[in-house]
Amino acid sequence: MNAYTIPIAVLNLPKSDEKLVTYATGVLTGFTGNAHLSNPPVSVAVFAGYVATYATATAAAPNGGKQAKADRLAARGPVVETLKEWRNYAQSVARTQPTAEDAIALILSGKLQIKKIGTRVKPELSARNSGIPGTVLLLAHALRKQATYYFQYSLDQTSWSSAPDALKASATLTGLATMRVYYFRFRRLTRAGMSDWSQIVSLTVV
Repeated sequence: MNAYTIPIAVLNLPKSDEKLVTYATGVLTGFTGNAHLSNPPVSVAVFAGYVATYATATAAAPNGGKQAKADRLAARGPVVETLKEWRNYAQSVARTQPTAEDAIALILSGKLQIKKIGTRVKPELSARNSGIPGTVLLLAHALRKQATYYFQYSLDQTSWSSAPDALKASATLTGLATMRVYYFRFRRLTRAGMSDWSQIVSLTVV
């Protein structure tokens, strides 16, 4: 499937803690037993524990004083971070689907939302084989302002290796194992600070 037609998975995170608990529970339900999303970077069991802790802390916070509110905030963090990781994972799996319709169905099966079909929209990050065995070219969406780009690659989305820091929105990775699926991501450092990691893209290296 062409990178320009892949649907984009998004999170619509509610601002209130009560609604976020409900939202996270819905996504948890979507991933539980989902054969198409069977290997998220944070397991379903672990995330279920995060959600349960967050739900308990949220229920206790209104009448529990400063400590209870601090506990709620602490419990919120792992839930939000896992939702982001699951979104990125769902996006990477969606890229392997044969059609846009299949990719949309996969994303929706995880109770995530679709931003749009990105026709003619430049992807945030693209990866392609260079023609030299084990060499991959990465191209990130560039900012007009000065930035440092940090590219990473992984075989399992758990252990990540870093490419040399770059002052341009591209990188060439060499020495990768051929006929293996690699995952790639990047983030930028600007005067405003460090960005979040991009959505993950995958490529079979040849």
